[in-house]
Amino acid sequence: MARARDDAAQELREFIKKAQEQLESLQDKGKDLLEEAKDKKETAEDFVKDNPLLALAGAFAIGYLAGRLLKRRRK
Repeated sequence: MARARDDAAQELREFIKKAQEQLESLQDKGKDLLEEAKDKKETAEDFVKDNPLLALAGAFAIGYLAGRLLKRRRK
């Protein structure tokens, strides 16, 4: 009985260790993704600052196309 309990406790410790390692890995990936998203945001902001008319024209074109697509679905 004691041996079965010790085996179960050991399996539980191994499971917890693996879960902690996976959690740490996911946290690292999350941090990397957050940094990448911040970099992309800064790049987009710099583009808009450097090319405001082009950014405005692009936003207008995307909005127009989205509006046309949504209008077609209603019919």
